[in-house]
Amino acid sequence: MLKNDIIKLYEVHLKKLSEDYEAGENQLQSIVVAPFMVKKIKRLHNQSMRLARPNDFESLKKDVEFTNILSHIIRQRKRGIEIYKDVMSEIKILIYEIDTEVNLRN
Repeated sequence: MLKNDIIKLYEVHLKKLSEDYEAGENQLQSIVVAPFMVKKIKRLHNQSMRLARPNDFESLKKDVEFTNILSHIIRQRKRGIEIYKDVMSEIKILIYEIDTEVNLRN
């Protein structure tokens, strides 16, 4: 039972987290977010690699494509939080099972 639960954690739950969720994140970033950013957002490399500013902030606030992209990002991140919660729950159960097995053998 314990062996099967460990295998399930790696082959099902962690695989879902690392492959499914991260693949969705990467796809969203490369197909949707990055092309939009290149057109609408200027990177400020001389100040910091992380800093950026919109080319036209007022028009960006009204840009439907921008709000749609943000809604997709929010949905994707909420999905990620749910997957992380599920994985954490499975890990806690597995830790309990391992502790129980160790205590039984001592």
